[in-house]
Amino acid sequence: MLIFLFYILLLGSLLALPLVPQWAPVVLTALIIKAGSEAFVLAPACRHFGRRRLLIWLLPAQLFQIAYIVTCAAAGTLKRYTWTETDPTP
Repeated sequence: MLIFLFYILLLGSLLALPLVPQWAPVVLTALIIKAGSEAFVLAPACRHFGRRRLLIWLLPAQLFQIAYIVTCAAAGTLKRYTWTETDPTP
């Protein structure tokens, strides 16, 4: 739940950034920490599998991932989905 809250706040602050430019240092710091921690894990994996060129997409993908996480988590929480043919709920 804490991660979901982080993503909601990050998305909200990115959208509000044009209206509240004073938040820019805090938002950029959060994005740098997020991207840096993911790069810390992904860089060795990309080197191991010989796919270092994929790291150029890390920064652009960060913005899409924030919206994706918030949208999918909210949809999964607010809507009902059946993942298999059998429904375990009575």
